[in-house]
Amino acid sequence: MTTRAMIVIFQTILLAVLVPGSRAAPAQEVEVERTQPPLAEPIPNFEHVQPYVYRDLVLRYPLPEDGFTRHIPLAEPSPDAYTQLISDGVFAALGIAQEGPRPPDGPAEPRIWQRGNREYDLDYTHDDTDLRGFIVEPGGGELRGTVLIVHAWKGLGDEEKERARMIARLGYRAFAIDMYGQGVRAEDNEEASKLAGTYYADRQLMRGRVRAAIDALKNEGKLTDNLAAIGYCFGGTVVLECARHGMDLDAVVSFHGGLTFESAPRRGQVTASVLVCNGYADPYVSMEDRQDFKREMQQAGADFVFIDYADAVHSFTSKAAGEPAEGKGAAYDEKADERSWRAMRDWFEQAMPN
Repeated sequence: MTTRAMIVIFQTILLAVLVPGSRAAPAQEVEVERTQPPLAEPIPNFEHVQPYVYRDLVLRYPLPEDGFTRHIPLAEPSPDAYTQLISDGVFAALGIAQEGPRPPDGPAEPRIWQRGNREYDLDYTHDDTDLRGFIVEPGGGELRGTVLIVHAWKGLGDEEKERARMIARLGYRAFAIDMYGQGVRAEDNEEASKLAGTYYADRQLMRGRVRAAIDALKNEGKLTDNLAAIGYCFGGTVVLECARHGMDLDAVVSFHGGLTFESAPRRGQVTASVLVCNGYADPYVSMEDRQDFKREMQQAGADFVFIDYADAVHSFTSKAAGEPAEGKGAAYDEKADERSWRAMRDWFEQAMPN
């Protein structure tokens, strides 16, 4: 059965069930009541504008001229079913509405879901090394800017790609860049240490890889006026290194990145607004390194904020780091993860206003 035939059958069923005896007539909107609790997860391939509450469905189909409508209680809808309908092109017949929190003075305006983010790889080169980054375009609305994401020391992986999707939901183009090369990813910490060590020992190469990613965006016509960079662990050090050497960035955010550098920035050299999100209990970032970093940034006249999250250790944003345990130097911390993400969002809004 062809896709078009399935669409016709679906629309026919809507007519037969919801509006018996109807014929072709002007399309209208009808709200269909829900009697079940909201979905636990968002429907795939769509993204919401703000935190939402599933409230009702809006079905569009031809109605008789008298405008007769029928409210039908629905069982819990299936995300897989909606995904199939959407991929079959039935979006014109089915829309999904959501409603935000009600303000004290009246009902909130309903917001229509937008099509989901578009994802694709971007190949580029630097110093004869083939690189492959991962781009996520926001699903709709005004593009607020571009955010580079620099991976942790094992290489570009699923966690960075998921962060790219989260960034895109905020309205930014997200580019998870590749520092190591196509297909290069460490299997264990020992291999990761060797890979990252190459760039710690050659800071010019480190910065060059980031510039190559920016050039790749420019060549694709995807470089925006607003440009930020965030990084995790090794990536946090990378973005701070770039900011301290005056790279043309509006905002930089480091999540549990290392704070050792070869030289201090000159006065006025740091043009980006810098946010450092650090775990207070991180055994790999010494108190001396923290103080040196803050002193150097202050002397350089940089716009920066340094946050220590109580009890958080290294890798506090990474679920792959596992649960905290006595004596464990790296572990996931949900509270620190959520708080640092909110801090990043606020930082972007200040440093990259629309």
